[in-house]
Amino acid sequence: MNTFSTLQSVLISDPLRALWMLLTNVKFALALVFAAVFSGLLGVLIPQIPAEARENTVARAAWLELKHLDFGVWFEFLNALALFDVFHSAWFISLWFVVVVSVTVCTVSRFMPVWRSIHRPQKIVPNSYFEKASHRTNFSYTGEIDVVEDKLKRLRYTVEQVEGTTDIPGAKYLFAQRFSWAQYGTFVSHLALLMLLLGGLLTALAGDSRTLSLAEKRSAVPLFRDPGPGQIFVEMIDAVKGVDSDGHIIDFRSKFMVRRGDENIFCEATVNDPCDAYGYRFHQAAFFDDLALFSIADPGGKLLFEDVLDFENQVALVPVISVIARDGQVLFDEAVPQMATIESAAGMTALAELNLRNGSYTISWRLPSENNSAENMKVTITGPDLSATELFVGESLSSNLYEVTFKNPLLVPAINVLDMPGVSNEKVTVQLMKDRWGSDYLYVIGLRSDGEGLVLPVDKTWSSEDGFSFTFLERVDGSGIDVRRDPGDTFIWIAIVLGLLGLGITFYIPRRRLWVSFTGSQIFIAGIAPRSIRFEQELRKLSQAITGQSDTHSNELEDD
Repeated sequence: MNTFSTLQSVLISDPLRALWMLLTNVKFALALVFAAVFSGLLGVLIPQIPAEARENTVARAAWLELKHLDFGVWFEFLNALALFDVFHSAWFISLWFVVVVSVTVCTVSRFMPVWRSIHRPQKIVPNSYFEKASHRTNFSYTGEIDVVEDKLKRLRYTVEQVEGTTDIPGAKYLFAQRFSWAQYGTFVSHLALLMLLLGGLLTALAGDSRTLSLAEKRSAVPLFRDPGPGQIFVEMIDAVKGVDSDGHIIDFRSKFMVRRGDENIFCEATVNDPCDAYGYRFHQAAFFDDLALFSIADPGGKLLFEDVLDFENQVALVPVISVIARDGQVLFDEAVPQMATIESAAGMTALAELNLRNGSYTISWRLPSENNSAENMKVTITGPDLSATELFVGESLSSNLYEVTFKNPLLVPAINVLDMPGVSNEKVTVQLMKDRWGSDYLYVIGLRSDGEGLVLPVDKTWSSEDGFSFTFLERVDGSGIDVRRDPGDTFIWIAIVLGLLGLGITFYIPRRRLWVSFTGSQIFIAGIAPRSIRFEQELRKLSQAITGQSDTHSNELEDD
């Protein structure tokens, strides 16, 4: 009767026993492993919904719409099977649960046989076993059985005399074993696998992961999307970029306050040294220094906006120019902001203007494109006493009044802001710059009615013709904080420890068992040991120790 027929017959009479047999069936276990591996492979090969878009309905719909364009007619089929979110789908978690149950049943079912093998081993074997065992030896010996027992104990065996069969009158029998407890190694390995699967299941069901963008001078940010009494707020106090005496960055760290209700926890976190609060772990994930604290007030002084302007990692390419007069005075030595752009068939060209003693100089440069990289950047300078001259990085030109050098290209934070309060233009371009003394300022295009750019230093206010006030309060830093709750990580660490322990025991401390038959003139030894050890050498060593010879010369050692 095959396995299926057996299961079918048992299912009718005892469903629970049939389920137990199914969960301990090797073929069923292999099918589960194949299904789990195949499912994981699907989750790797098929694009998965980003974590930040999973709980955002709008972002999720937008992402799926992009995938609809990529997969065409296959999209509906893949989406119906939740293959764009495999590891969070109900069917994958259910499969994982079945695997956990199967491994649990297999682990439990192995415990009693292992326990019996260790604590109630078979101590008596038939005499025929001494002729058929895989590891066996026999040799002449006329001494006492106590000497054999003593030699085995010296080899760290646990030995006891047992009553054997009566086939050979006067024969004496010994049972010896070494590292009997090592057989628990396989059970510990199974337990490690179970802990690993449980940890993964807990992480999938109850784990949470998200990244918060926190800036100094900004109000606390809620951790959860939906409000409630258990809401947690996180407020950045200080985002720090650590530098050494040579100006090299050595670390990034964040100091922030985590609040739930009336309770506050102060945290300091780095990439490798997280902070724990309210069951969540906070890691430093990123550092931002392209944030500007900006305010706008209406003509009556009412504050319309006071928040951090995030440049969102957008940048503009500008040249760093130095101008030195003939008398050696440094007139200019800093980055020149983009003041305008011109589009042509050749690409985008940026323009800037530099006001010197004898008039204005125009600086232009091509913006990067497929055919024009930033590494090959060159600037063209034109002035009252200077015809159009091209300079590559590091090159200089001399006029009657100045020496002008194109020192290097520089990427500066820059962003287009739409519908800024108090501004009639639809778009305002803001660049975050530094002057040659290291002071920050904003260069803003779109505020002035004459179309000219506006230089707005820190703590300076500019008022428009309509009476609106714009103030650059200060440049601030921020951090990306990775927030995680992983209830399965403890199980995973336990699994790692148990796995290493179980494998170490299995491969480096294997169990040995010996049965000895002594007839008065002849000793027969048979044993069981894993193939990973050279058991025949141990038997040879034992026979030499018993006989006191350097080698034995009968049909002493056999290893099938």
